[in-house]
Amino acid sequence: MLKTLRQRLWPRRLASQMVALVLLVLVLAFAISLGLLAGAHKESIGNLNQGQISRQYLSIVRLMESSDPSYYPTILRAARSATTQVSLDRSSALPAQPPTPRDAHLIERLVEHLGPEYAGRIRASHALRIKLPERELRRLREHRGERMTEHQRRALLERRLSEHPDKRPKLEFFSLSVQLADGQWLNLDSQLPEPPPLVPRQTLIFLLISAAALMVALVWMVRRLTRPLQALTRSADQLGRGQPVAPLAERGPEDLRSPIRAFNQMNERLQRYVSDRTRMLAALSHDLRTPITSMRLRVEMMPPGPDQQALLATLEEMQQMSEATLAFLREGSDQEASRELDLDAMLESLCDDLQQLGKPVHYHSAEPLVLLARPSGLKRALRNLVENAVQYGEQAEVRYQRHDDAVWVEIQDQGPGLSESDQERVFEPFLRLEGSRNRHTGGVGLGLSIARNLVRAHGGDIELHNTHPGLKVRVILPLGS
Repeated sequence: MLKTLRQRLWPRRLASQMVALVLLVLVLAFAISLGLLAGAHKESIGNLNQGQISRQYLSIVRLMESSDPSYYPTILRAARSATTQVSLDRSSALPAQPPTPRDAHLIERLVEHLGPEYAGRIRASHALRIKLPERELRRLREHRGERMTEHQRRALLERRLSEHPDKRPKLEFFSLSVQLADGQWLNLDSQLPEPPPLVPRQTLIFLLISAAALMVALVWMVRRLTRPLQALTRSADQLGRGQPVAPLAERGPEDLRSPIRAFNQMNERLQRYVSDRTRMLAALSHDLRTPITSMRLRVEMMPPGPDQQALLATLEEMQQMSEATLAFLREGSDQEASRELDLDAMLESLCDDLQQLGKPVHYHSAEPLVLLARPSGLKRALRNLVENAVQYGEQAEVRYQRHDDAVWVEIQDQGPGLSESDQERVFEPFLRLEGSRNRHTGGVGLGLSIARNLVRAHGGDIELHNTHPGLKVRVILPLGS
């Protein structure tokens, strides 16, 4: 099922496949890069923010240690902000517990700046907490006053919010607690700023514009490569149908010019071969008719008798075989132009002609269908098949139906059918399963050979199927573009 879905979604044309593949690779590379850089980006921005807050906190600690206690409230009010709360309490807002490696590294840096006497007097913590609404904090400050520290107010509000969880996002908070020289603890609780997006809008717009420009250049390049291939495909199809093909222009890279050049050379050789054979057939036709006519005149001047009749019959057989052979070869050299043909009208006309000759032929009309073909050649091929069905199968029923990109013309008879071994042999030239070369019982055995040559010249083929009773002849013709 996955394979079927992939075949349906994956484009069929080379240009579309290359564009889709490059676009997919770009998206995957961008997604993998974002995944690899997102963590490092967040950590780097967090460290920068933490360093800035730590430096501000060091300044507050030094200022508090060097100032008179009467200035403490003023210093604390000046240090507070919308995202940072600073308080001076009798106890630390952070519990005494082993710090994490990240917190231990921060404590070491603070001790280095403040001095060794602060060793054991600094506590740090990082935590993800729900963003607390300022209105609730103000209400707690008004109702509880100085009886509750800022840290206690926040802890109480967090417990209340955890009892009734909502969709508020969790943010990273950074807390520090330093015991001053007078024994009081300076507690800081700060919300770390959210890191900016890894890919800003301007960068994203730039990437989209770059990807669009790359796609445009890729589409132009791929079309430049595929246009000669499409022309080569059309010309090869026309050549396979026996239509005249003009030389193709050698365009594009050398990798494309080489096959186009080879095709032009092949087309020139084929055209020259067909032209030479046509001239040879014209000369052969004249050279064969002249001696046979001369011999017939000499035999007719002989005294009447059995010998004269036998010679005349032999000459008649030679005449039939030579004419049939020339007709067979001439069909392969036919340069009739292809044009649009109404298959329904042609089959109806063909069957009507045979019915007027008294042959049991029945045609089942269908919806009109137009295909590109050589009318005379295709009509002769179908006529040979229908007449063969009438002669060996008592009657013929003709119908056609469309199958994907082809049309099936089916001719059904009521004869004994053919064995599997004979279904291919009947198309061999001069082979007649009936065994006679009497013109009135089937000619010289070239009808099916001519029919298949004509059908294959249209890019199609002929299949035989036993239906018990009868034989079904299926002519498969491509509809073309």
